[in-house]
Amino acid sequence: MSNRKCLGIIGIATLVAGFLGATSANAEFQNCAGDAVISYFDFPYDGSQTEMRYDDGTTEIYRTPSATFDPLIATENEIFFFGLPPRPSAGDDVSAWLHELNSIHPPTNVCRSSLAGEGFEAQFSTNWAGYDVEDSAGTYVAVQGNFHLSPITPSYSSLCAGNTYASWVGLGGVNTGKLVQAGVLYSGQSSNPQAFYEFLRPGGGIEAKPLSQVIVSPNDYLHVYVAFSTSLQQVNFYVYDGTSGTSQSLIQHLDPNSYFDGSTAEWIDERLAIGSSISPLSNFGNNDWSNVKVQRIDGVWYSL
Repeated sequence: MSNRKCLGIIGIATLVAGFLGATSANAEFQNCAGDAVISYFDFPYDGSQTEMRYDDGTTEIYRTPSATFDPLIATENEIFFFGLPPRPSAGDDVSAWLHELNSIHPPTNVCRSSLAGEGFEAQFSTNWAGYDVEDSAGTYVAVQGNFHLSPITPSYSSLCAGNTYASWVGLGGVNTGKLVQAGVLYSGQSSNPQAFYEFLRPGGGIEAKPLSQVIVSPNDYLHVYVAFSTSLQQVNFYVYDGTSGTSQSLIQHLDPNSYFDGSTAEWIDERLAIGSSISPLSNFGNNDWSNVKVQRIDGVWYSL
């Protein structure tokens, strides 16, 4: 697959140095080579935005709240706008959530890197392992889960060239070809696993793309969150590696008519499709899922 050219748009509202590493700056339009033309953006909340437009038609958006942002009193809409994981209700989960937020920083290099073995399509596998829930009313709007990333056993993996394995959470993909998902994959062509996101519709969408800010290694503990706001036409993809202390929050504007299917939510381990072929499955042993939750459109989270 050819390299993707990208153009970047960086928009800054009223902003001072502070929470999540935000800094004061002029808004600018730039490509990856650094050429810049001034441009400006308006936000419903103070913060910064970095928007990357690629020649494959995809646009990646990164938002960072301002120094005055207080996650403990911020509204749910404000938290969602910045692509942050949802705030827990009370207890130790809040401390863990605040610790996660401290790992989110404006990307230092927003130009998307290559994903080893590009062309993966995670939804077409004929053998999923995991769990899904179904709602005929289509009211699922967000999904999250934690898992321990098992190491691949070399003695078995070496028997099957091009073996793959992915763990992910997602909305849709069971009853229709509409699917938004994020997680971690082993490509069989890289020594380390890679965080990724993907969105698909019948006959289109994009294959898995890297979340390059997340540093993932075997035996790490991951938290993954995906949410779809049909009113804002916004999808939040978020992956946090609790072992390396790195994370990435990415926003995509997608047409719900093309990409939203709230009839199912999934927590999946699977081998991947490469083109029209299913790859061999890596020997990943066991994968322990926890914090498995789904949110309905009424805002209530349900534990499974």
